[in-house]
Amino acid sequence: MPEPRCIWNLLTGTYCPGCGTLRALKAVWAGDFAEAFAYNPFLFLIIIPFIVYMGAIYIRRLVTKKRTPSIFSSPKAIWPAMAVITCVWILRNVFPPG
Repeated sequence: MPEPRCIWNLLTGTYCPGCGTLRALKAVWAGDFAEAFAYNPFLFLIIIPFIVYMGAIYIRRLVTKKRTPSIFSSPKAIWPAMAVITCVWILRNVFPPG
């Protein structure tokens, strides 16, 4: 059975930043982090650090009973994320996976 392709890939023939995310999550679930990174490095570059950061804020809030301001409360926080997404998108198409 052929691997599923996203709509972006079907229409343009290029990879989007999210291509391979479902297969990467499946590989993470199976404990194969190298395969997951090969499917989609974006998962490790943005999503995993985001989950760790939000978890740390939650734990700090539980321990200190104070509201901790998030870096995401500033509109400036979107620019570094967009820069990483753009770099991943370009690199995935210059150096295609597989």
